[in-house]
Amino acid sequence: MSFDLGLTACRDGEEVSMNSDAAWDVVSRYDCTREPGMKAHLINFEDDSQLEMYVAGLTDADTQTFAQCMLALREITRPIAQFIFEMIRTCPCMAIPIAESGALMLPDAQYQEHLFEGLEELFEPVVVRDADHVMELLGPEFEQWEAYREQVMEQKPYVDE
Repeated sequence: MSFDLGLTACRDGEEVSMNSDAAWDVVSRYDCTREPGMKAHLINFEDDSQLEMYVAGLTDADTQTFAQCMLALREITRPIAQFIFEMIRTCPCMAIPIAESGALMLPDAQYQEHLFEGLEELFEPVVVRDADHVMELLGPEFEQWEAYREQVMEQKPYVDE
């Protein structure tokens, strides 16, 4: 169970490819492993936190276009927030909390002109300033998700005797 954050790029209301070379430059700065045949990269940070990045088209071995990815978070730490900030700014792309409400994190103010139609009705567009700002924006949504996760984990599974 994870708190999921989608990264995607758009121009004039249409999805476009992200810069895979720029994204790989960000990813390669971290301890990143990928199981053969899997689309998930496990990214480990210096504080022992980690996230899973589900993506196609990021490396030369991929045959698909790098248009979007999903980050599966189980915790939010400053290094994870720094990674998210770097991806938003470098690719450039926007970050959308999947199945959550909250902030639509943008790389700059001009990016808002290119959003998908109706997206601003669902999320509040916010230009991210730095990793601390990412933590501030994700914090309340993540805390709600954590409370939900704890509720689910406390449920005893049905056992047929």
